[in-house]
Amino acid sequence: MTTDASRYDTDKPAGYVDNYCREFAHLLDQPVRLLELGIQRGGSMLFWRDLFPRGIIAGLDLNPADVADASGRVHTYVGFQQDSHVLDRIAAEVAPDGFDIIVDDASHVGQYTAASFWHLFPRYLKLGGIYVLDDWSCGYWDRWADGHRFMGDRTTLGDGTVAATAAAVPSRSELFHRAARRRARAMKAHLDAVPAIRDRLEAL
Repeated sequence: MTTDASRYDTDKPAGYVDNYCREFAHLLDQPVRLLELGIQRGGSMLFWRDLFPRGIIAGLDLNPADVADASGRVHTYVGFQQDSHVLDRIAAEVAPDGFDIIVDDASHVGQYTAASFWHLFPRYLKLGGIYVLDDWSCGYWDRWADGHRFMGDRTTLGDGTVAATAAAVPSRSELFHRAARRRARAMKAHLDAVPAIRDRLEAL
């Protein structure tokens, strides 16, 4: 098992890896099924493979990733993260009994993040599984495609075209808290730049 992501062709910073290892500690020696949305060049696939030596790892990206894996435990797919047919196919082929971990490190755009979340979370995440939304904080950046400093309403977006799109879609904070109320006792999550989500879930 390795916890040094710098050995791989991935942009995951050390702080993320520390959080992963903390949240996934009870699963590191288990035969997990893990799906990552957004894998760029595929380096994270090898990181996950080595972090979970008994795991089966699946990754999805818009572009093909050439992953040199001799273990047979890594499976990569090409497609959009919001394409439900692609997500169904991955689940059927890699995790027919559900995923233990799903990591969304794809577009970081609320509309696509929501589409993936609402399709995968109720159908393909095991009870007690972990759904990770990486780079959560960019949704609060004014400069991000659909981001804004979250003020509780959509009027703070500023850009009329972006606001028209985003207004019909829950922000990432909203969509997570709605789901948390549905299955609060059944999931845990690490969310970048969001404080102690577990404490919040326990209070629901």
